[in-house]
Amino acid sequence: MIKISKIFICLFFLSFIGCSRYTFAPNGFIVNGDTNYYNDSLKLAVGLYGDYVNYIPKKNLGFRVNKLYKTDNKLLKNAKIDPSETLVLFSGIPEFDPFYNLIAFVTKKGQDIDISRGFRKKYDKDTLSYYYKTSLIGKSRIYHTVIPSEKGQLNFLYYQDRTDSCAYCDIEQLSMSNAQRIRQNEPYKLIGADCNCESEKAQQKIVTITIPKDSLIKQQSLIKFYDVNTTQLKCFKLLSGNDRPANINICQGRYIMIYSDLTNKVKWKKEIVIE
Repeated sequence: MIKISKIFICLFFLSFIGCSRYTFAPNGFIVNGDTNYYNDSLKLAVGLYGDYVNYIPKKNLGFRVNKLYKTDNKLLKNAKIDPSETLVLFSGIPEFDPFYNLIAFVTKKGQDIDISRGFRKKYDKDTLSYYYKTSLIGKSRIYHTVIPSEKGQLNFLYYQDRTDSCAYCDIEQLSMSNAQRIRQNEPYKLIGADCNCESEKAQQKIVTITIPKDSLIKQQSLIKFYDVNTTQLKCFKLLSGNDRPANINICQGRYIMIYSDLTNKVKWKKEIVIE
């Protein structure tokens, strides 16, 4: 019999029952160069900014889809966010100034954050966009966003040093843009996976990528293509773990191809030319 851990059951069924610690949604990822967080298990995309990159250990900044920062737990608890009713999407710090911490999480329908307790309404012209609450906890300035949806709530818990001159930088615009997405009921799709050719004369080709056996990831993984000269992301593909080999639609050009797991741990890297 296959032994299934308590944490896996909690995540997979989104039951939030019996979870004593904050847990992350499975199959979530951020691709450097793409301004979205994606979660294939929840069929959810969250709009981000260009300086939201994967975690950089040497700098101790960036965004993680599987682990909280040390200060996150304290802030979540002080904000009275119940771990048993919460599924974390990501947590991180932007790569460039202004620096702040941002945690995104969802709540299950019926276990919503009580917006009657100090939350105010934010409008987009005459339309209610989202709910928010500001507070001070210790040395931190807090902004909590609650965006309602049919399936539950999308939450942002933003915090920064209260001495920062740019108070609540980025969070209001980020909250507004994601609220608009939800209100417009935009369908889930991997936006950056579209390898459109920039030039009308360029040809898109189907390329077969054979991943070395000693680098194969048996779970979901990513192949990302970056322009050699500009390092700009051109496209990526989400692999199921059974894609052997992987067929990619991509335009002519010279690329750095990076094969990694969903947390951006690189397993294979190669320069390729598509003629």
